[in-house]
Amino acid sequence: MEVKDAIEIMQDEPLNSEIIVAYWNKETIEHYADTTLTDEQWSDLCEYGNHYMDWGGVADDMIDHLNYIIKPQLERNEEHHG
Repeated sequence: MEVKDAIEIMQDEPLNSEIIVAYWNKETIEHYADTTLTDEQWSDLCEYGNHYMDWGGVADDMIDHLNYIIKPQLERNEEHHG
């Protein structure tokens, strides 16, 4: 995804709303992979990440953490009302 496309997608979000954003630029991936990518390799990786990668594992991790946050709150509510 080009940065201009991400900006266009997000322009309808209220400026003071909180969102979760994750992004990787070429230099970050090169650092983590300890390699240098050609522009074509980077383009191919972007295509995969934007159109074919299954981000379900990331969503599952977020839900697991949400449950970690919510469970103590629910237990406190049950103690208070129970």
